[in-house]
Amino acid sequence: MILMPEGCGNPFQDTAAFREFYEASISYMAARLGPGAKGVVDLWAVNEMRSEMDLAFPNMAEESPLDRLIVAQICTFYKVRLGDPVNKSRFGVKIESSDAQLHEHLSNVASRLYKDSRNLLIQALAERARHRQKENLIASRMSDVRRAREEGRKKIRDLFR
Repeated sequence: MILMPEGCGNPFQDTAAFREFYEASISYMAARLGPGAKGVVDLWAVNEMRSEMDLAFPNMAEESPLDRLIVAQICTFYKVRLGDPVNKSRFGVKIESSDAQLHEHLSNVASRLYKDSRNLLIQALAERARHRQKENLIASRMSDVRRAREEGRKKIRDLFR
């Protein structure tokens, strides 16, 4: 069991801590409700997409758009829990990764979270493909420049013999 990290009000959250909490939460969810429970597969798919995004885009390993979606959902649940009159009277709200209400929230948003994560990953992959295409075109043009320069050198070599 892991406690939800602090920082929902902070624009610079520790996304690694939120990722760990998310993974622990969906692990508890799968263990408690079973692997076929509503949303469990979609939530694991989001986690796997996030891992694949880390591999495909190493510069986003610290924080990716998928991390932002995960943090947003966890913090949304936190805000709802904070607004609950039963929890308002308590000093601070402690949410554990085994929290059944958190699991319910995650299962309710799982399908949309999966679709949004998938769209972000597809967009990132398409953008990377466009960048690679541009890089290849630039490399090709630079090769043309080098070839033309070499031909120019060959043309005047006889002047310096």
